[in-house]
Amino acid sequence: MDNPGIVSSKMNQQLNELSTPPVIDLNQYRETVYLFLSRSFSREVDPVFFDQASKFADSFEEIFTNFKETHLITGGQLLKSFFREAHLKGKETVLQDLAEDYAFLFLGVGRENVSLCESAYRSEGGLLFQDSYFDIVKRYGDTGVTKRQDYPEPEDHLSVEMAYMARLCRLTITSILAEKNGDIRRYYTCQKNFLHDHVIPWVPTFSESLLKADPSPFYTAVAHLLKGFIHLEEELIDSLLSEVVTRRDSRKKRSNRGKERG
Repeated sequence: MDNPGIVSSKMNQQLNELSTPPVIDLNQYRETVYLFLSRSFSREVDPVFFDQASKFADSFEEIFTNFKETHLITGGQLLKSFFREAHLKGKETVLQDLAEDYAFLFLGVGRENVSLCESAYRSEGGLLFQDSYFDIVKRYGDTGVTKRQDYPEPEDHLSVEMAYMARLCRLTITSILAEKNGDIRRYYTCQKNFLHDHVIPWVPTFSESLLKADPSPFYTAVAHLLKGFIHLEEELIDSLLSEVVTRRDSRKKRSNRGKERG
């Protein structure tokens, strides 16, 4: 799935077919979901993303079968059902409908316009480019990430924030493979802080606003997936970070025992 917002991400990184440690598999799954969510809200669905999203829908239940999150389950079922019916209708017809849906929901063409920018939910009067926006720009820079210059939306656009989380997942995977424990802890901490400071304060509200706008089946499914996945992430990232800290403390204890015996 192509990345609409972050220039330094590699969008061809999908689920690794090789046998890898479970923690790497989990981070690859997380990256894939973030990329799907990012692309879903970056612009209208095109033929390439249609095919990618269809494959994603088929694999979603398998990936998250052990996570009993209501919105995730609902979203996965709705997405699979949508593509089952879409293939019967024909891709061209469905793509036209989806383009109209995107314009009516997010581009101000219809009665309901659901903002895709964090500032609209967190600033007084719904103004853009407020304090949260500048904090986001700083955080991107702190991790060596920049928004693609040809992408017209601001840095606090939902698609860019999801792409940034995908990038952090990729950086974590690279650090795990390189056995750089300090970097692993750093990128997990960046994920946790960005989730708590920027994603969680507005994305659930956005999801509810989108559902109230009575969207088409595709965006209904994605709204549920988004809300459920962020709720899952809130718990998951704490567990992942805790595991790193536990391993670090365990290594310190072993090292200290070795020194005492020496």
